[in-house]
Amino acid sequence: MKFDLSSLIITAIALLAFIIPVTIDQRNKRKTSKILKQLISYAKTLKLTVEKSAVFQHEYALGIDTKQKTLIYLSKEINESVESVYDLTHISNCILHQSELTDKDSDINKIGFLRLQFNDAKTQPVDLIIYKMKKNLAYTEEESKAKKLVKDIKSMIC
Repeated sequence: MKFDLSSLIITAIALLAFIIPVTIDQRNKRKTSKILKQLISYAKTLKLTVEKSAVFQHEYALGIDTKQKTLIYLSKEINESVESVYDLTHISNCILHQSELTDKDSDINKIGFLRLQFNDAKTQPVDLIIYKMKKNLAYTEEESKAKKLVKDIKSMIC
């Protein structure tokens, strides 16, 4: 059986065109699964059950315990980890915001966050970062997940 060089090159390119996207997809699924497991584990330590959840950019996860009306937040950035819980009965509003960054040296130009406003006017609103947009990239999937999550939260606080 004889193969010429052009056939080998075409076969190698075809294999790489298939293998690389599949490998990237599997890696992303593992990262998403890992932070979701961490969120569920954290919720269990608080005797909460995550019934609705969303993972953003493999670094931020939010879960909702609908029975106890509780929001669970987990942020796993490179140099910092944040875990927090919010009682939705004390929340008056939840808004999705985007903040533009003007730092020209940064590769990030927008930050998306949920702003939780409390019933008690004296309590400052809390901003939960859920995604960071890199320049020239669109995060429509992240935005649509965030909008759905805001809708779920608002349905529980009204």
